[in-house]
Amino acid sequence: KSGYGIGACAGCGLVFANPRAPEAKILARYSRDYFWNEYLPSLGAAEGKYDLAQFDLRHAPLLGLMSERAPGKRLLEVGCGAGFFLKTAERAGWQVEGIELSDEAARFASERLQLPIRRERAEDAPIAAGSFDAAAMFDVIEHLFDPRSVLTAIARALVPGGRMVISTPNYESASRHLLGVDWAVLSPLEHVYYFTETSLRRLLEVTGFSDVQFVRQHVTWGPQETINFRYTH
Repeated sequence: KSGYGIGACAGCGLVFANPRAPEAKILARYSRDYFWNEYLPSLGAAEGKYDLAQFDLRHAPLLGLMSERAPGKRLLEVGCGAGFFLKTAERAGWQVEGIELSDEAARFASERLQLPIRRERAEDAPIAAGSFDAAAMFDVIEHLFDPRSVLTAIARALVPGGRMVISTPNYESASRHLLGVDWAVLSPLEHVYYFTETSLRRLLEVTGFSDVQFVRQHVTWGPQETINFRYTH
């Protein structure tokens, strides 16, 4: 699709872009134009105008998943984008920090939302061991060039009993089976990996996580471009 193949490992079944587009071509997607004209409007924050109360409502289920069992209130979000989830958490009493690749998104989160953001690639960001009680990665893991190294770093950064919440498209969703190659998530110039519950569980467990649970009832993503959205993630 888009001139690039998508294949599956014959051993473990992990689906991934193969061959992968050049790194520079993938990174070029996260431009200033994309941030202001696609990303922010998709969140309901066109032209940088936003209502934090609406984001609080939207993010409450995901924050609730974290709050249920996290041993404390120190939160790291990897790939935090414009920072609206972090701002919701901060307004709810969390001590927050974000890591973000995009210059434009990091600047927005830092300057407009007054959040502590590190503008770095997730794969390269040093994170001190035992420095967080919870971590979040929403629609990010499928974009990472090396998700294993990032998850290993996050596992090390969490205190014992720490909690991580991830959202990612589900390759075994009904919408993918119905739409086939037209499934909007199949986008190898953006999405490098495509996970199922089996492949994601395997990756999480090999990188140091346990008690992996899959949740579908907390739908906060909206219909987006795909059908049957309740089972897309």
